Amino acid sequence: MNISTRIAGLLLLAALLVACFGCDMVDPEKEMRLAIEAQQAGQLTEAAEHYSRAINSEKLPQDNLYTAYYNRAVVWQELGENSLALEDLNQLLSWDKHDLEALLLRGQSYHRLGHLGKAAGDFGTVVEVD
Repeated sequence: MNISTRIAGLLLLAALLVACFGCDMVDPEKEMRLAIEAQQAGQLTEAAEHYSRAINSEKLPQDNLYTAYYNRAVVWQELGENSLALEDLNQLLSWDKHDLEALLLRGQSYHRLGHLGKAAGDFGTVVEVD
């Protein structure tokens, strides 16, 4: 085997390794299952990590993506991370501004952060629609 063949083989191997490491190996459905199990077991930080992996995979169908954002918002609230919960809830409400559960949770997060006017607005919308 001559030197140019070896170099070509090494370059091919290097390209394959780079491509492989660039691949997203996340199974979003598995991450969702693990997240729900962790959340039910009270392992909230672990649940948030699994929801985040599922969301960031960009492979979840829209209905599962919606569930992942909603569940992660609940986890963030339970961890006292209301600013992070607001980010997820705002994403949900950008898809469906009439989601009463998301509005209620967002109102709770606003209230916990001391944004009473915004909390009242969300609670008022829930009462008005409900």
